[in-house]
Amino acid sequence: MEISESINKIEVPEEVENYIKKGIEKGRNKKILQKKKRMLSYAAASILIIFFVLSIRLSPSVAAYVSQIRVLKQLVNLIRYDKGLDLAVRNDFIQPLNISKEYDGVKVTIGGIIVDESRIIIFYSIKNESGKSLELKNIEVYNEKNQPLEEISLSWSGFDNNSVEKESFIDIAFSGDNNSIPEVLNLSMQFKGLKSNTFNFSIHIDKDKFKGLKEVYTVNRTIEIDGQKITFEKAIVYPTRIALYIHYNPLNSKKILGYPDIGIVDEKGDIFGQISNGVSGTRKDDNNTVLYFQSNYFKKPKELYVAFSKVKAIDKDKAEVIIDLKNKMILKKPDEKLKLNDIVYNKNDIQLTFTLEKIDNTNNFYSPFYSEFEDSSMKKYHFLGEEIHGGREGKVEEVLIRIPNVSYDNSIKLKIIDYPNFIGGKEVKVRVKQREVIK
Repeated sequence: MEISESINKIEVPEEVENYIKKGIEKGRNKKILQKKKRMLSYAAASILIIFFVLSIRLSPSVAAYVSQIRVLKQLVNLIRYDKGLDLAVRNDFIQPLNISKEYDGVKVTIGGIIVDESRIIIFYSIKNESGKSLELKNIEVYNEKNQPLEEISLSWSGFDNNSVEKESFIDIAFSGDNNSIPEVLNLSMQFKGLKSNTFNFSIHIDKDKFKGLKEVYTVNRTIEIDGQKITFEKAIVYPTRIALYIHYNPLNSKKILGYPDIGIVDEKGDIFGQISNGVSGTRKDDNNTVLYFQSNYFKKPKELYVAFSKVKAIDKDKAEVIIDLKNKMILKKPDEKLKLNDIVYNKNDIQLTFTLEKIDNTNNFYSPFYSEFEDSSMKKYHFLGEEIHGGREGKVEEVLIRIPNVSYDNSIKLKIIDYPNFIGGKEVKVRVKQREVIK
């Protein structure tokens, strides 16, 4: 079984509220810092820039409640691109806190949290009146025994050195089936540029507020697309997200990479898409994955379907890239859409620059490589970072990865987890929840 990992630290761009999937505005960078855990958590492979503004539809009473909590004034903007969090707020699912710590002219306030059995979202604000350049360097979370939370992905937005005030959120997404939500969440926020650089908070979680709030639907339906068998096993609807469990037949000739247009649809045709500004999936191995969608828990739909048309897939014998570092050349790649432009040796890292030609929507970006890689002796390493840039007219993107500058047993092997190659094309609808018949 493939050794898997979890992204436990993702520096989300400040414009996180304005993007869907791994949104990157042309000419700007998205930087991802990845660290080994027990499960692979990955952001969705497709990246769509939002060209429109979604309405938040907060009820007047809830909007007034939010505006009364100073630190949550920007809550509407923070959740406006997640219909599930919108519904959670409108149904009074926030646990207000409004606790603050202040050191050296910097004030950090935890305004409130949204928690269920699969996810913890912490709304916070930072006010910098120190006059110093400030950087939010790291965030760590522990349970009441000060033990690190297991099988999680932890993401947050950065703090610009030139900013004076910022409101944002921390997203703690659990990857396991039996998640242990702590009674007390100990949060550590570490800043660069301050004498007292660590802000510690103890957040008490009201577990009764979400106890039993989930719906489990057994699906167990297998479909076949271009000879590839895909089984939708079950769906779990939580207040903050929907988890869809998918199994791929090991005998499939292709590695399934994702679904660019997948969504959960109710009987009225209302679509709840994949999580856009957090973890959109976890992969245990090549044959088992879980996709996460915006939640319609509070909407109480009578029917639910998984709907999509295209599937991203690649032949299993083409799902890896082999690089000769010494001679700066690609020895193996899926096809001519991927090119190695340059390899630069720096003091602490080696920087590899690729270009990838896209054949679909020009605003769709790809993060093609799994962050764990190996050399020819099968010794495993991890990326130090990854950047994706828009290219000419959006048809070609530039992918830059940084790997440790160590002595490798040449060559290195990268695994493909996202690539512009598609199968299918016809609409597929899989029933998840059926309307109850009253006799």
